[in-house]
Amino acid sequence: FPPCYKDISFWISDSFTENNLCEVVRGIAGDLVEE
Repeated sequence: FPPCYKDISFWISDSFTENNLCEVVRGIAGDLVEE
């Protein structure tokens, strides 16, 4: 597939880590998500 760049913006708390986002995305999309 050709690259597709999307900008996702949202408010996050100070305690937020990148792992939190990855966990949520994997929980919803499962094996469809690549790192």
